[in-house]
Amino acid sequence: MLNTLINAGIHRRGAEAVRSPLLYRRASADCFFGAGIKSAGFTSAGFTSAGFTSAGFTSAGFTKTEMVVTIAIIGVLSAIALPGFLSWLANRTVEEATADVVGTLREAQAEALRLNQGCRVQIDTATNLLSAQTIPPLGNPTAPVTNCLPTGSRQLNEDPQLQLSSSFGANTLNFTYRGTAPTSGIIVVRHQAGTRPRCVVLSEGIGVIRDGFFSGDPATPAIENCRRSP
Repeated sequence: MLNTLINAGIHRRGAEAVRSPLLYRRASADCFFGAGIKSAGFTSAGFTSAGFTSAGFTSAGFTKTEMVVTIAIIGVLSAIALPGFLSWLANRTVEEATADVVGTLREAQAEALRLNQGCRVQIDTATNLLSAQTIPPLGNPTAPVTNCLPTGSRQLNEDPQLQLSSSFGANTLNFTYRGTAPTSGIIVVRHQAGTRPRCVVLSEGIGVIRDGFFSGDPATPAIENCRRSP
């Protein structure tokens, strides 16, 4: 009986001896990692000292002073840059419209030669629309009228501040069936923003078409006021 009790005690202590190193290692690991996590500023709920929470990142944002200063800087820069941008935009609009006028006249002139028939270009200064139609021959006034612009009428930039004026009577100019021009004239393209006006001149005779910069009164345009350079 005594031997049985002794043997049972030995086996129990042996089992505890086997388990104790494992328990020691687990406890040591828990202590080590737990202390490491806490010292780094982390908890089971999330990041704390690093500026994070279990709900997500914390946002510091901008202060009212920073926002006011930023808005003020943007306002000052806009006030400085806006006039220059508007002037550039007006100049660009005038340049594009001038190129459209030149292209319309040259297309109508070329079509008159191709059709062997005169072409009349109409300038609508109210809507900035350029159109062209054939001129019936003298011997056949009832001949059908066709379009002298294969690519269609030209609607210039619809900017309400863009204006056209010309020295042609009734804002109409003609090309003969040979592509020549019976009369000379000038078309002025300007913008109410105050940019330098541009001009397009049609010379009598062979019908030379050139563009330039206009100086003078746009209400009474004169060919001599259209120059190549500003």
